[in-house]
Amino acid sequence: MTVFNNLWGVPVYKVNTNYTYSNFTPESKDYIDDYIKNTDENSKTVNVFVERGHFLDNLKLEKIKELISTHAYYFRDNVMMCTNELEIQASWLTVNHKGSNHPAHNHAHTIFSVCYYPRADSGSLILQAPNGKNTWQKEYRMGFQYTEFNEWSATSWSIPVMSGDVVIFPGWVHHSTTPNESEEPRLMIGANYWLRGNMQFFDELDRINI
Repeated sequence: MTVFNNLWGVPVYKVNTNYTYSNFTPESKDYIDDYIKNTDENSKTVNVFVERGHFLDNLKLEKIKELISTHAYYFRDNVMMCTNELEIQASWLTVNHKGSNHPAHNHAHTIFSVCYYPRADSGSLILQAPNGKNTWQKEYRMGFQYTEFNEWSATSWSIPVMSGDVVIFPGWVHHSTTPNESEEPRLMIGANYWLRGNMQFFDELDRINI
């Protein structure tokens, strides 16, 4: 018997880079620390800094941008397995103080999103199943009695994160985080990517050039 695991599944990429906030250059630390100083430590929700969507364009973050782009290209080449040009569309910084979380949301305007955690001493990234339905609920919703939850029966999936982690997933996937339980702020630098080039599906009539 042959089983095709995760056929038509949602690709989720996770790796630890061993490059954390403690490895940052003094210039990078100072730049990010200035943002942290402008956050509300008592807020129960996330602090987001977008810099008009170009957070990573600052030269002080050049090595961090290169790290994120390296994994984005790996995802394109080895998971999507396509050759279209890859372009970063937006980037931002999030800061979670103790007790704060990031509410559920998605990035419907992007092909895939990258989450890089320079410092994460506590918490998980939560991914939601499409339309809140697992594999067995696509056209209906029934409360089956499962012996355990796996990638086919779960309607959400918790991915513990730690300092240095990179997680990549399709932009349409709704995601959130658990509260930060650490005294140290949890830092995440995010980036959204899009593909460019000639996109032809069946014939010349449906060709799109982006």
